[in-house]
Amino acid sequence: MEEGKVYEDVLFIRKMMENNRRKLVDNGLSYIINGSVIAFGIPLTMTMGFLGMDKYIPYVWILLVAAMITLNLLISKKIQKKQSIKTFGSEVFSTVWMACGLSIVIIFILSIATSGITTPAFLTSCASILAIGYLLTGVINDLRFMKVLSVFWWLTAIISGAWELFADIIYMPIFFAMMVLILQLIPATIIYKKWKMNYNEQAI
Repeated sequence: MEEGKVYEDVLFIRKMMENNRRKLVDNGLSYIINGSVIAFGIPLTMTMGFLGMDKYIPYVWILLVAAMITLNLLISKKIQKKQSIKTFGSEVFSTVWMACGLSIVIIFILSIATSGITTPAFLTSCASILAIGYLLTGVINDLRFMKVLSVFWWLTAIISGAWELFADIIYMPIFFAMMVLILQLIPATIIYKKWKMNYNEQAI
């Protein structure tokens, strides 16, 4: 009797873990949205700087960040309607990226409101926060390549922090935009395909 109960409990836990894993595969859309906005915003604001429109750059980024947040909320709400069942793991996943996003927004606001945060410091902080998010995402969703990408984000943070030692700071945003394209937009396609496959299986 006791052995049968233990066996049932093991089967229940195993089934719950399998459901969590299928449920937790991220859709990748948030990476596409955020990466696209950043990859578009950096060249745009750099061009504005070359044209002597520096005073308008903070307002452009405020609009871009607002658009990014709005799109993420809309996508998240739409996905939640299709997948109404929540798991502990999915809550952890959402909380991780909410914390990372909020931290980046706070640093962004401070960089605009004060002159104490330089471009290297800002981009270094952003890359470090993204590295944490990617690492935890890789662990939660059991995605090895996300864990590997977190290492490259930390390397990006190191390079950004030491940029002035080997290159002109004016080219630093271009470097960061390239890293976003390589480390975010391209992997997002893989994540989306994996999510789509799991979502279709779940719907069967």
